[in-house]
Amino acid sequence: IGGQTLTVTGGVNVTSINAGLAFNGTTTLSGNPVFNIRRPPTAAANTLLSLAGLTDGGYTITLQGDGCITQSAAWASGTAGGLTLSSAFTGIGIVTRANTFTGPITISNGTLRATSNAGALGAVNLNLAGGVLWFPGAALNFNRPTTVSGNATIIPDVAAAGAGDTYTLDTLAIGDQTLMVTGGVNATSGSAGLTFDNTATLSGSPTFDIRRPPTA
Repeated sequence: IGGQTLTVTGGVNVTSINAGLAFNGTTTLSGNPVFNIRRPPTAAANTLLSLAGLTDGGYTITLQGDGCITQSAAWASGTAGGLTLSSAFTGIGIVTRANTFTGPITISNGTLRATSNAGALGAVNLNLAGGVLWFPGAALNFNRPTTVSGNATIIPDVAAAGAGDTYTLDTLAIGDQTLMVTGGVNATSGSAGLTFDNTATLSGSPTFDIRRPPTA
């Protein structure tokens, strides 16, 4: 796929579970595509798009819609391709593999769920322009430089109810934005933690809104 928009929408008869589409072979990008993933119109269901091995060739994927995208194999990069959760995206992106794409991940809206692998966020810079970054697994050091350019939320969580865990990023750059860090619903004891283990650079007067897990 190149610079086109691919819309994947669950059908009207899908009223529960997931309406799914999986590309199990390599996905090759020759432009900057938009994946517009939409839930079924009648739904208590979701629409799930799964991509296996992705070779991005330096292009950026943009997500729209209210569905879900996931991966069944690592996403690689020819040069500096990236991933954007646009302001028109209200769904969930799930990254779980040892990804090597080197372009930025930008979250403007919706939720990016990173779990299972310290390479899930690729070899990239994170730009939190809004939306939610959710860590619902076990403690991982993602080691990603992070810029907060809009009001955003990070949720350190765990996979099942129990003691919270700590997740690690790298540098932090923030201006006049609000960064909310709230423990996830499964962190029912201990501490749900987030660490920036390198330099924090302030270019304004930020607000850090730090909240206990709702069940703790």
